Amino acid sequence: MIASPAARLRHDLRTPVNHILGYGGMLLENAEAAGQADRAASLANILDMAREMIVVIDGPATVRQLGDSLRAPAGRMIAELERLRDAGTSLGAAEAADLRRIADAAGLLLRFADRGAVVFDPTAAEGGDRAASAVAAGGNPLPRLLGRVLIVDDDPANRELLGRRVEREGCAAVLAAGGAEALALLAAEGFDLVLLDLVMPEMGGDEVLRRLKGDPRHADLPVLMISALDEQESVARCIEAGAEDYLPKGVDPVLLRARMGACLRKKRARDQELAYLRDVRVLTAGAAALQAGGFDGAPLDGIAGRPDALGTLARVFVGMAREVRARESRLAAQVAELRIEIDETRKARAVAEIVETDYFQDLQRRAAELRRPSPAR
Repeated sequence: MIASPAARLRHDLRTPVNHILGYGGMLLENAEAAGQADRAASLANILDMAREMIVVIDGPATVRQLGDSLRAPAGRMIAELERLRDAGTSLGAAEAADLRRIADAAGLLLRFADRGAVVFDPTAAEGGDRAASAVAAGGNPLPRLLGRVLIVDDDPANRELLGRRVEREGCAAVLAAGGAEALALLAAEGFDLVLLDLVMPEMGGDEVLRRLKGDPRHADLPVLMISALDEQESVARCIEAGAEDYLPKGVDPVLLRARMGACLRKKRARDQELAYLRDVRVLTAGAAALQAGGFDGAPLDGIAGRPDALGTLARVFVGMAREVRARESRLAAQVAELRIEIDETRKARAVAEIVETDYFQDLQRRAAELRRPSPAR
């Protein structure tokens, strides 16, 4: 997917800048929420410098010109970070760690500018783990999203940043470092959305997407492709393969929230549709069982608890079906009693027919004579 070493270099250079934008954006939100105006101003300056770097990286500059153009904003950023550190503002452990990450990313860019290296490792100063960090302090005035989101990215810092953003929105984030791990997690757990990096070693995001959409279990699972690449061919290929949308790395939080919200709403609507169809099949099976005389209302109890029209239909049907079964039981009991009465009547009639015969009458006379005492001699 990367057309040339220069294109790959630009792709990799965006990674530490996106880290700066991501961590800096969250720190700025916290500073504004805490009313720390000076700290917020310094962080806003740092974000402006990062955006300046993105413009340079995406511009027409050669590799050598990239280094020269990035040197000044990287140097200013490090100086601003030092002023922020020396300002005496009390920082929590998580915020201090985020500032160190920003400093590491800025230092990486400055080393590239000084050395002019074509071979560039954007993850050299990064660490990471599979679990997303806890949500940072600070309120969110928007309604919180709900769902489990799988984040697939080979860069540890990218995974952590997205995980924290996702958790700030109220979702649970699970992180995967590559395509194979992502597919294993999808086979073992349930998710509502996948954020999938396009460019990864061993198995690219497009291959993960193809396998995911080829599995009937996950065909309806929404996927957002995320990459530093802005190639229209890659975008079209992913959309054609079933991705919901395509977002650049360093995604604006408002845009990310909007895309996530749309995907999660679509997933919930699809889940509700499938649940509705399953309940319709259960209700239809119940009607067939009633017709065949083997109705069991227990499977319909859950459907009867639905608040919609299908729930109303289920409640009415279950009530009618149970009344039909009760009537059938009463009728069966009455029929059984009638049969007993008929049998008794038949027996009495049969006895009467025997008693009324001349033969039986003759036997009775003979029996009476035998019981009569003999005359004395």
